Amino acid sequence: GGPVTLRVIENEGQCREFIKNIPEDGSRAEWGPVFLHARPVSTAKQQQAASGISDAPSASAAGSTAAGAVTGGSDSPSGTGFTSDHLHRGGFQALELIRITNITPLLWVRVDPHGLYNGRLNIFQQDACLAEQLFHDGDAAGQVEAMRALAERPLKIQGTPKINNVHDVPIAELPVRVLGDCLRGSVALHCDLPHNPAVRAQAALAIAQWQNNKAPESRDVVGGSAWLGLDLLLQYFRERYYCNGVVLPINFRRLVLHKHIAGGASGGDATSDGGYQYLDALSDKDERKHAIEFADEVEIEEDEEYRVRSACITGIASIRASE
Repeated sequence: GGPVTLRVIENEGQCREFIKNIPEDGSRAEWGPVFLHARPVSTAKQQQAASGISDAPSASAAGSTAAGAVTGGSDSPSGTGFTSDHLHRGGFQALELIRITNITPLLWVRVDPHGLYNGRLNIFQQDACLAEQLFHDGDAAGQVEAMRALAERPLKIQGTPKINNVHDVPIAELPVRVLGDCLRGSVALHCDLPHNPAVRAQAALAIAQWQNNKAPESRDVVGGSAWLGLDLLLQYFRERYYCNGVVLPINFRRLVLHKHIAGGASGGDATSDGGYQYLDALSDKDERKHAIEFADEVEIEEDEEYRVRSACITGIASIRASE
């Protein structure tokens, strides 16, 4: 027991911390409400527009379709570009879609963010809050916590949303699609870089856990999203390590070229970093030769992507049907 920090991250960049107390005898503590002052991330009207629900449905449509139910497919009235073929191909689609499901100002909540207590604290948050924590929180421990919670979706205690789809994508699929974006190296918004390979390796295992929690009855089940988690793992592997029917070997090291810019911003004798460039990113032989000749420094960097590959293979091998 003792004091513990409660961190509340709201929309529009507001961050507040409260000091709460945990009773030493293990009894229940009433911390009271926390009022949110920022604007909501989304609104009910935006949700309806994204799901294809009309503000003023006709009597015939209201009679044939249950409240909140949305019919998917390519002929959806939303006319969206967020389809299964386009997801995970251009950045933050899954994160943008899951934000629409959040009609509160809350982004995420963390208890004991400094890790002072030797134990695991579970907080029940909606999927959108966990996705925001995964892509915004700069703490790797917080990112892993969010992934483990997303892997347990859907929870039975979660409230039933008023909409079923967001731009033709089922809400139940959004958690694993967010994990897929993390695995494939979509840029984390807290640092404008992909997640650390150690975090992305955990994302591969979390996807496998999500798939096993929703395992179909038989391994012979095909079609639909029965094996969505497996498809995301295979998609990552094919993009990185499969070319023309050949599995590419593991690259443990990468050559990094470093170029200095003389003069700097002030025009003096100081030098500034001109940036780093990986030699294997250059496909042409002459470009590689030219880059090596004009580089000020050539370094050897350990390529930790093989850790993500190993976790991906482990996740694929651990996926099972429920039979």
